[in-house]
Amino acid sequence: MERNYGDLITGIILLAISIVMFIGSLNMEALTEGAVGSDFMPKVIAILIAVMSIPVIVSGFKSGEIDKTDEEAPAAEVKEGTDNKNSFIYLILTIILLFVYLFLIPIFGFLITTAAYLIIQMLLFSKWTIKNALLYGVISIVTSSVIYFVFRNVFYVMLPAGIFG
Repeated sequence: MERNYGDLITGIILLAISIVMFIGSLNMEALTEGAVGSDFMPKVIAILIAVMSIPVIVSGFKSGEIDKTDEEAPAAEVKEGTDNKNSFIYLILTIILLFVYLFLIPIFGFLITTAAYLIIQMLLFSKWTIKNALLYGVISIVTSSVIYFVFRNVFYVMLPAGIFG
């Protein structure tokens, strides 16, 4: 019998990253006199990562044992190997997509690049249909616009405008 510790290890790593991120944000210099400074968003993100890592850790503790004597185990292992290969491909594609996003954001600006990135990322992990593409397009445009508006008008943080600046 073998126990699967993947969720437990992932949760602990995420929790550690969030703690390091939060501690790092404590050393950030406030560039504004308002209540919301440059350290606000890193602290919020660190707290969100920590909160979301707790269910992953709990899931890791609750994960059942895999019985190697079960007749269905070989089929499950083959399916799991295929799932791992697909997950690895999606991981590589996501990393490539992030680098392309980082490269294009100064050129095309935050709004266009972020909307395009979100559409492609959502379509990567879902079924390719016209209905999904339109829905994801609307979600991406609205999300990018709201984030741009909040950062520009609430936090007074200028995001890259790009060629339309």
